Amino acid sequence: MIDIATILIVAGTFLVAGTIKGVLGLGLPLVSLSLLTVAIRLLEAMSLLLVPAFVTNFWQATFGGNGKDIFRRIWAFLVSATVTV
Repeated sequence: MIDIATILIVAGTFLVAGTIKGVLGLGLPLVSLSLLTVAIRLLEAMSLLLVPAFVTNFWQATFGGNGKDIFRRIWAFLVSATVTV
């Protein structure tokens, strides 16, 4: 069972990581994974990181204004990365 302290640590970590991403431009996964592994195991930290990383990247690609242009430039990379992974 997850206790309230763990939930507060995870929420605080994402708040700090989001603030650092907004101010300095460092990636959310870099900061949040580093901070989360101090409190919880690496596997759990990585699984918690999947949804916020996907949502923020999708948001930036969709509402950033250049998503279609970027996709046209890197579609070959995305296809090759999907196939090889």
